[in-house]
Amino acid sequence: MPNYPSRKRAVFESHVKTMRDLRNRLSHQEHLVLDNLTDEDRYLDGQCANLDWIARVIDPKAADWIRSQSRVKALRAKRP
Repeated sequence: MPNYPSRKRAVFESHVKTMRDLRNRLSHQEHLVLDNLTDEDRYLDGQCANLDWIARVIDPKAADWIRSQSRVKALRAKRP
């Protein structure tokens, strides 16, 4: 991956594991909505940043496309 100059496998794997854990939470229909909105925002911001990091080290153009197509910010803005 030319966009990941350090090529530290453990770092990359930890990011992918975090994304896999999110995928598992979603596939098992576990809650992403937390009682504390600040904690929820922090968690979801971290997940979005993690996805962007993974996509960017693989292919920055793909990361830009994902960001341009994402509806996450708009949906989060509608949260009551």
